[in-house]
Amino acid sequence: MNSKDEHPYNEDADSLIGFMSGPTNLAELSTHLGHEHWYIKKVKALWSAFDRFEFEAVVPLLHDEFVCEWPQSRERIVGRDNFIAVNANYPGRWHIIIQNIVCSLNQVVTECDVTDGNVTVQAISFFTIKDDKIIHIREYWPDTMEAQAWRSQWVEHF
Repeated sequence: MNSKDEHPYNEDADSLIGFMSGPTNLAELSTHLGHEHWYIKKVKALWSAFDRFEFEAVVPLLHDEFVCEWPQSRERIVGRDNFIAVNANYPGRWHIIIQNIVCSLNQVVTECDVTDGNVTVQAISFFTIKDDKIIHIREYWPDTMEAQAWRSQWVEHF
């Protein structure tokens, strides 16, 4: 599925222009700004339910046309049932700590620590909201790495 036309999240380009570009006047802007705190609450609710392993609680937060993408492994999860199943069947028990969350219009981005108590990994997630539900998530799970010796004179470890 490399073709743009085959991507299940793609829509008619004209319909996406208004959806993705945000408000075009002050009335639309105030409406979007009023919704941003609700969008953040929806994303926090998703992470909270996952932290409690209450995966079915996430279903009402997800759009009928939900898609999740993991670019690093080139995987696409189409549909909320598949998304819930992947997470419910992930091995082990982990906890999620939101380190940072930002919202702009219908986009929410989170930086989370995900830990099983022994190993902690980071997740950077980009959420798109449509019709007051999460329609798309694009997640990156970066690997930790050793600091490069050549730059040690300019950096400090944390």
